[in-house]
Amino acid sequence: MKSKDILVVEDLNLYAPNAFDEKGPALLRNISFGLGPKEILGLVGETGAGKSLLINAIGKNLDSNLRLTGGQLLFRHKGQLVNLLDANDEQMGEIWGRNISFILSNTRSRFHPLMTVGEQFSNIIRANFQVSNKEAHERVIEMFKLVQMPDPQQNFNNYPHELSGGMVQRVAIAIALSMSPTLLLADEPTMGLDVTVQRQVLDLMSSLFYDQNSSIVLATRDLGIVANYCKKVAVMFKGEIVELASVEDFFKRPRHPYSKYLLQIAFASNQKIEEEDVELDLAAKETYRRYDRGCFFADSCRISQERCWTEAPERIETSEYHYVKCHRGVE
Repeated sequence: MKSKDILVVEDLNLYAPNAFDEKGPALLRNISFGLGPKEILGLVGETGAGKSLLINAIGKNLDSNLRLTGGQLLFRHKGQLVNLLDANDEQMGEIWGRNISFILSNTRSRFHPLMTVGEQFSNIIRANFQVSNKEAHERVIEMFKLVQMPDPQQNFNNYPHELSGGMVQRVAIAIALSMSPTLLLADEPTMGLDVTVQRQVLDLMSSLFYDQNSSIVLATRDLGIVANYCKKVAVMFKGEIVELASVEDFFKRPRHPYSKYLLQIAFASNQKIEEEDVELDLAAKETYRRYDRGCFFADSCRISQERCWTEAPERIETSEYHYVKCHRGVE
């Protein structure tokens, strides 16, 4: 933990209790990282890795049947680190919006179908800033222009179903950026946008947050976005961060076999990584790991050892800003 960190997550777990198990299965396990001002953390991993869950867990934007436990979820609010695990709904209501903003997937479903997007956006502006209806309207148009929304005035008066998926995503991005939050939690924020607009939006997000000493947690499957916009990267697999590194270290010397695999499939022609280190064995193993023991990557790893099936790997610090959860992660 650093004195200026905006967000500190320490050994955070997320469970889904059910009628048969008071604790329930772990959806996120032992999540730990810190994020300072002007930093963008990229969460990477394939579908189902837990990226979206982690985004929502950090902002405590979870279904009521899910339970966060263990460790700490510290957010800098009014100059002090506050443990969000102890915050009630009223306290979180004060933090959401101008302190923590979201850009989430499935954006269209988050808008009221019977109100125009401009009206909904204006209501958010007036709820967070002391401005008139006219000033809120002008602010919405200004933000629409910033995210390259075609015909901002016409789209102000459109309903969500009248907009394409890319346009709805631009509205969501504009709303999040208009709050000037300390922390932005973004889940595939540029999905549905063409490459040119995607770059414009990411440039805008990164420049605005850098100027405001704010931070972003960005979930993406695009390692090109990570390389160009992020300072740190967290590799997720089955609800765990298996490697956390600076972007430079991650692309220069990935430690975890899954990190190497992701890099190989993304940049096969540019990466010089030994095939036996990265190829996944998706066939069932003859030896099966107990659910609560061993490494969750063992059944897909070509270099797994006997201890990988019986002993969960500890977090190994390879440098000040780099850790890996792999028994062979420092070889």
